[in-house]
Amino acid sequence: MGHEGRGCSRGQNKRQNALSFELENATLSRVTLCFMTTLLEDALRKVAALPRDEQEAIASQIMETLRDEAAWKEKLARNPEKLRRLAEEALQEHRRGETRPLDEL
Repeated sequence: MGHEGRGCSRGQNKRQNALSFELENATLSRVTLCFMTTLLEDALRKVAALPRDEQEAIASQIMETLRDEAAWKEKLARNPEKLRRLAEEALQEHRRGETRPLDEL
């Protein structure tokens, strides 16, 4: 998108996009987000066109998801053996025919 020289990491290539946006009532007049996927960039553009309350609701959902992911990563990093046990249990259940595809739930 042509923002390689505006605070993005060196070596940003054409496949990595940057999204710049203006901030209202802020000390910074421009923020550049680097290494954003095209899909995320498109989604954020669509969210930006929504009313403020809908933007807040979507932002809250995203933040909750990121917090949940961070909590799982932390828990599993503390006890990697637990993840191995859970994976083995899931494989055994599958082999016994006790599982169903997610799209059937």
